[in-house]
Amino acid sequence: MLTALPAEETRASLYQRTDLIRSRKGTGLPTGLRLQRRLGKGSNNRVHLCITKRGDSYVYREPRSNSDTRRVGNATWEYRNSALAMHIGAGPTLYDAWYARRRTSKQAAGLHMVMEYFPQDVHSLLFDTPQLSMELAPSIREQCITHLRAMAEHGLFCYDLKPANMIYRRLDGATPIELKFIDFGRDFSEWRPYQIPYEFLERAPVSSYLQSLLEDEPAAAEVYAQVSYAVMVVILSAHISHCIEEERDEMGLSRAERCQLNFLAGEAFELRKRTKGKHVKLIKKVLRHEEVRTTMQHYMGKRNASTRSLFEAAQFMRV
Repeated sequence: MLTALPAEETRASLYQRTDLIRSRKGTGLPTGLRLQRRLGKGSNNRVHLCITKRGDSYVYREPRSNSDTRRVGNATWEYRNSALAMHIGAGPTLYDAWYARRRTSKQAAGLHMVMEYFPQDVHSLLFDTPQLSMELAPSIREQCITHLRAMAEHGLFCYDLKPANMIYRRLDGATPIELKFIDFGRDFSEWRPYQIPYEFLERAPVSSYLQSLLEDEPAAAEVYAQVSYAVMVVILSAHISHCIEEERDEMGLSRAERCQLNFLAGEAFELRKRTKGKHVKLIKKVLRHEEVRTTMQHYMGKRNASTRSLFEAAQFMRV
C-alpha cells in the first residue's frame, strides 16, 4: 500500500513551494503499481485505475498532449491546490506527484498524480440513479457544506464546481458515503490566503478582487471566507439545478422530486435568507466578475448566468 504525501508544517510553506513532493526519485509510476484500465478523460487529463499486487486500488491521472500543466507554473499551482484540498479534507489523498518536462515514449509532459480511488461521481449518481441520489442527499449535502466551508476558510476558491467534479464511495455504517472534490487546475481555482506575504501571491483575479473590496473591512478575513463560501454554494447549486432542468424530460421526475434532487438548494435558500446588506452586494460583485461570469456562461448559457438567474437557480423552486 502506498503512503500518503506528508502534510506540510504550515500552509505558508506549502504555498511557497516551487517543487513537487515525490515518494521516490525520478519519474514514472511508483514501483509495484500497474495500470488496470482507463476510467475516463477530461480536457486536460486522462484518468486510469491502477492496482498493486495486493489488490489495492489507486487513481493515476496523466496529462493529455494539450494539458495546461505542461507549463511548470500551472503544474505547481494545481499540485499545491490539490495538496491543500487533501490536507483540509476536501480532496482525495495524494500519494505521488511529479512533473515531466518533456514527452517521452513512456509518459506525457505535464503534471502526473497518483491519488486515492473513489469509484463514482455525483453527476452519474444524480442522473443515472436519481432515486438513490435522493436517498443519499442528506449525507452528500452535509459533506459538501463541510468541504466548501473548509475551502473558504483556508482561502481556496473554485468556480468550476459541478457534480462531475465531486467523487464518492459507499461506506458501511451511519455515514453512507464519503465525498471529495477534485480538479483544482489553474484556470478555475485560486488559493490566496490572508496570512501569506504579498510577494508570494500569484495570479488570482477573483480572490484579489474580493480582497480589494474588503480593504476597509474590520473583520476582512472572516468576511472573505463568508463571501467565498456563499459564492461557491451559489455556483454549485445553480449548476446542479441547470443540469436537472436540462434532463427533466428524460428523468421523468415530478417537481417535488426534482426539487429534492438538488441537495444544496436548501442551503442556498437559507444562505440567501440570512445574508444581508453589503454582504449580498459583495456576493453579487464576485458573481459578476469576468472570470466567474465567463465560466458560468460556458456551462449555463448567457441568459442563465446573470446574477439574478444564478440566485434563483441556486435556490431551485424555493423562490
